[in-house]
Amino acid sequence: MRVKSVRLQNFRSYKETDDIFFSQINVLIGANNSGKSAIIKSLMLLQTGYDNAKFNVRAGEVSCEVEIELEDFNKFKNWYGSNESQRLKITAQINASGNINYLYNGGHPSPALGPISDKDSNHFILPHFSKRKSNGFSIDVGEGSAGKIIPNYSNLSSKISTLSNPTRIGTNFFWRECENILGFKLGNIPSGSGSKPGIYVGNNFPISVEQLGEGVPNIVSLLADMAESEGKLFLIEEPENDLHPEALKSLLNLIIESSRLNQFVISTHSNIVLRHLGAEENAKIYKITAIIYMTKQSTSTNLFFDRPTL
Repeated sequence: MRVKSVRLQNFRSYKETDDIFFSQINVLIGANNSGKSAIIKSLMLLQTGYDNAKFNVRAGEVSCEVEIELEDFNKFKNWYGSNESQRLKITAQINASGNINYLYNGGHPSPALGPISDKDSNHFILPHFSKRKSNGFSIDVGEGSAGKIIPNYSNLSSKISTLSNPTRIGTNFFWRECENILGFKLGNIPSGSGSKPGIYVGNNFPISVEQLGEGVPNIVSLLADMAESEGKLFLIEEPENDLHPEALKSLLNLIIESSRLNQFVISTHSNIVLRHLGAEENAKIYKITAIIYMTKQSTSTNLFFDRPTL
């Protein structure tokens, strides 16, 4: 399945956009607070696990709307209960209380339609956001923890445990690319009644992931997701964070390779990311610009923000 386009109305800082059409690799550039994350977060409405939906309604409005057109979604036909078409237009309407109503194909309600599951194998979206630092890593490596899509990576130990089995399809990819990009293979170390991510150094001295660089959990989780994904949508904010330029280029090459099977929407402030990914034939670049204007009524001044996509 892939996203063909998205259109926003009264969503976060956007008053209204035209259809934004996506390719396999989509790079969003622009200044801070220009609206890049709003486009990325709007796509999260397709999948469960979305928090605080009410904060997406533009200030001063009572509701917002996100329209997403999908195509090539054979695997997800049971999700919306129809086998008639290879395209599906989803409209998510959010009111000021945070309630979300899902409509399909021009506004027809469907009892079967709702967000896609965020459980492993049934999920569609793999989020990797810039504010993704975990306050702690679960030591649970059970099936329930391993099969959950969690943006803050707190279940990283269960992901690593799954890929430690040599019979998994993505195991060799995961270990190879960990060493290629990070310079070492991150595994699990015993912790309490379970385990957590870490490495051994010297005389088998354990070092937990909290003692490593802040970017380590981010890149390890992304590599774990890329190892076995097909037909998925990766939402990535600022992949350049905490990565050496050469390591970043290696990661970008993996994204290009993975884009043959998956779709990517990536926001960045890095010229390396822009030039490396933007040069690909299957890539689109969107420059997001903030337009700020003021209106004055009596003694008060109000600021309004619109983010057109160029």
